[in-house]
Amino acid sequence: MQLDFFQPKQRPSFHNSVPIHGKELIQAERNADIQDEYVLTVFEETGKDFNAWEMYQEIQARGRTMLEKSVRRALTNLTTDEKLERTNVMRPGQWGAGNSVYRLCK
Repeated sequence: MQLDFFQPKQRPSFHNSVPIHGKELIQAERNADIQDEYVLTVFEETGKDFNAWEMYQEIQARGRTMLEKSVRRALTNLTTDEKLERTNVMRPGQWGAGNSVYRLCK
């Protein structure tokens, strides 16, 4: 399943908290879209459920670089877009605290 970059989105991928403008904002939005698509691809290729920390580790194991905060943003965006769903399961994250587990929507 791929994100359709030609469809108007309900929300921006990049959460502009910095704030940036113009070409820099457009590039940040593109980068966030690419990250969202990559996270979705990992779910599809593995068929596994992940929490944010597990997804971050999987991305690192695949030789890619992404901030853990960007993984969390991607999980939120993909859940908002109804590509993923948050389960009632919690698994330990980086510091041992429970993190919500996500899976592909059925």
